[in-house]
Amino acid sequence: MIANLRYFVGEALTSMNRSRGVSVLAVATIAIALGILGTFLYLSSNVNDVVIRWSREVQLSVYLGDDVDATQVETLLERLRREPRVESATYVSKDEALARFRTYFEDLSDLPEKLGDNPLPASVEVRLVEGKHEPAEIEKLAADFAGLEGVEDVEYDTGWVERLDSLVQLVSGAGFLLGGILLLAATATTSNVIRLALFSRQDEIEILRLVGATRRYIQGPFLVEGILQGFAGGLLAIAALAASHLTIRAAADVNLFVRLATARFLDPAPALAVVVAGAVMGFVGAYLAVRKYLKI
Repeated sequence: MIANLRYFVGEALTSMNRSRGVSVLAVATIAIALGILGTFLYLSSNVNDVVIRWSREVQLSVYLGDDVDATQVETLLERLRREPRVESATYVSKDEALARFRTYFEDLSDLPEKLGDNPLPASVEVRLVEGKHEPAEIEKLAADFAGLEGVEDVEYDTGWVERLDSLVQLVSGAGFLLGGILLLAATATTSNVIRLALFSRQDEIEILRLVGATRRYIQGPFLVEGILQGFAGGLLAIAALAASHLTIRAAADVNLFVRLATARFLDPAPALAVVVAGAVMGFVGAYLAVRKYLKI
């Protein structure tokens, strides 16, 4: 078994060296296909992290009526803090709201004085517990809070998170579709390369048949050649993606979203999956060529 495997690998490497040009073409084609697929995996993973991180920042703003008194505020806070879906509830008085407004909008800091009174309402900022940030969950929670005594209005904004998530799903789907098409093209390229190797060695194959070589012994080197080409293409794709990641990270200070969307490289599992996918593609392409040529 070990001797056969050594023979297969040796013959495969010899064949690849003999046909360096077409072998490099096959490896490059596989690397491009897997590189595009890996890029979408990379971006999808990082942008999905951004969506999750931002969705955790979504909170409810419970606005109170101007006539609410301290007892009602305390009762409301106790009610909210007993709610199992609520992590924290913080009271923000009218004066605190005004101070925030002046901090955030310095150019408009004198607007309340021009209006003659502080128009900003008191509110309670409600932060939800982990796992309770789904839009449906937030809507249900807002409806429950809206009916509490002293509550004037409840506001929340999950729309932008949903839109960003939909965009991520759309881009990921398009990436996988494009990657799938390129994977088929790369598989076909590998199959053609192996077919050329078969044609160039047809005399040797006939001699092996005449001396009683088994089908497995004849096809082994070509299957291993396809696997090696695919494996090399996968490694090249991951290496190029890693180099791009380091380059982008080094220059990402100019853009916050780019910095967030390139925060980390692929996890080991998807990176390994890309390399394995290359080996599988190479095997499939080689098998199709061998099966057609050797009639097996």
